[in-house]
Parts: sequence; structure tokens; C-alpha cells
Amino acid sequence: MGQFLVFAATDNSELNQRIAFLARGKNILVNIIDNAELSDFTVPAVVNRGELLLTAASGSNLPALSKNIRKKLESDFGIEYRLLLDIMSEKRKAIIEDIDSIELRKLIFREIASADFLTKIRKIIVDYNPQILSNSNYQPNDSEYQLIKKEIEKAISQLIERKKFHNEEL
Repeated sequence: MGQFLVFAATDNSELNQRIAFLARGKNILVNIIDNAELSDFTVPAVVNRGELLLTAASGSNLPALSKNIRKKLESDFGIEYRLLLDIMSEKRKAIIEDIDSIELRKLIFREIASADFLTKIRKIIVDYNPQILSNSNYQPNDSEYQLIKKEIEKAISQLIERKKFHNEEL
């Protein structure tokens, strides 16, 4: 099978340029790590939190800035986002089916996505194991992840019941 992309990332600029020349001769897209003008594409800095994908790019003008932004995104968008989106991939359809009122559904979804609710998720995680949030490289094992997920699911269910009750009072 042929190649589609090539990354030339040696510490030798002449070799990187030669790789670009050879790749183009075979209609292969190439990224030259030290020369944006010779590159066919750039690669953004990436933060992945399950279904949440965040990227930063500087148009190859200052890759160090993209790297700094990626580090900030990693610290600002922790595992709580992964957990929340993992849960919502399972619950969203049921919420839509169970709640007839479009306005109430919107209210519930906005509340679940709010900074306050994400703070609540972080508190659930810290109460279970503070190391999960304090160490950006920490990956909870499957049983930890499932236990935390169940607590967050419970908080979501409570939020939904409160909103439904409040809506009925109106």
C-alpha cells in the first residue's frame, strides 16, 4: 500500500528538503518540521479528552506558542470533561425521549454543561481520589473510572429530577 503522508523531522534541514522533494515526486503530502513554506500541511497541538478534541495552531509561525496553549488546555480541560461526555453519550438520547418539553431539555443540557456542574464533577473526583485531578498524567483504572462515573450519573439524575420538579411547579 502506498504512503499518503510523510513527516520529515530530522535534525538535518537539507535531508528534510530532500525528503520533501522525493515525497512530492510520488504525490505524497509532506510536513517539514523545520520549514513551513515547504510543508503541504501543518499539525496542530492536540488535547484529547475522550470525545472532546481541542487543538491549537499558530500557522507554523510560532510552534512554541501552540505548545504553550496545549499545556494550558490540558490543565484547564481535565478528565471531568471525558467523564461527562462519556456519560452523555449514553444518557442524551434517553433524556430527549423522556422529557417532552424542548425548553426543559435545553435547560437541563445547559445546566449539565455549566461551569458549576463541572465544578461538582471535579469535587466528586477529588472526594474519590484527589490524585486524579492533581496529576495530569494520572489515569484512573477501570474500576475507579466506573465508580466515579456512577457518582456523576447520580448527580445528573438528581439535577434532572430537580429541574423536572421545578418545571412542574411553574
